[in-house]
Amino acid sequence: MHQPSFVLQQHLTEGREVIMGVKGNDGVASTLMFGLGGIFVETIKDVQFRLAPLSQPEALDMIGSIKGFPILKGARGTKPADISKLAEILIRLSQLSSDIPELDEMDLNPVFVFEEGKGAAVVDARLKLKELKQNKKS
Repeated sequence: MHQPSFVLQQHLTEGREVIMGVKGNDGVASTLMFGLGGIFVETIKDVQFRLAPLSQPEALDMIGSIKGFPILKGARGTKPADISKLAEILIRLSQLSSDIPELDEMDLNPVFVFEEGKGAAVVDARLKLKELKQNKKS
């Protein structure tokens, strides 16, 4: 018998969209990606890449390296975004890629970042694990 199930989650209406991700690489460290999300990632393709692991200064440098950083910093009278929370998510994503070698790729898109001190929320995530190679007997 099928039992209905559902998920309740907070409806988010505000926040600036960013995109984050990680891609596993055979034989080398995973590659992390960060950029502005939504229409910006599709049209401007303003993203930065770094190898894991990331320290806090490296994560902050990665965020500050995108051309759209002034949007996060608070352009034209808008309040600054919670950049330290974005750095924390990147660091955790970096750690996750080290802790789970089976992780092939993970996309967090969008991540809504709120004004400074109010955090961020991952709205959607996609995860792909590496295919396991089976031992074949000759």
